[in-house]
This record gives sequence, structure tokens and C-alpha cells, in this order.
Amino acid sequence: MKPAVDRLEKKLSGEVTIIRLDVMSDLGNDLKNEYEVPVIPTFIFFEKSKETTRIHRVPTYEELISLSP
Repeated sequence: MKPAVDRLEKKLSGEVTIIRLDVMSDLGNDLKNEYEVPVIPTFIFFEKSKETTRIHRVPTYEELISLSP
């Protein structure tokens, strides 16, 4: 999963913001609870502060890029 997200982050640098959270940290756990994340990994996509897509598994790079602007 990390390599696919790394590629996506590099390809879309300056176009999107990718935030990775460690759910074992206090902040990550708080946000996991706030966004009601039932499983790890979960990818949540936002546009203009509104959630647009949620994936509860490891998506392929192609899926990630197709969901990008």
C-alpha cells in the first residue's frame, strides 16, 4: 500500500493533499473515531471539505488515480 500512495503523492504533488494518519497515535485515534473508521486501511477522499468517497481496503494505484481530480 505504501508504494502506491507514495507514487500517487509524487504524481499529484501540488494538486491534492494526502494526509496519512497513524491510528495508534492520539491524533490518529481521535480522527479515526470522529470519522467512524471501522477498518484499517480506510481511504477517505474530500472535495471542498465534503467527503466524496470512502474505501475500506487497499485500493490499487489505478483506483487511486481515477478518484483524483
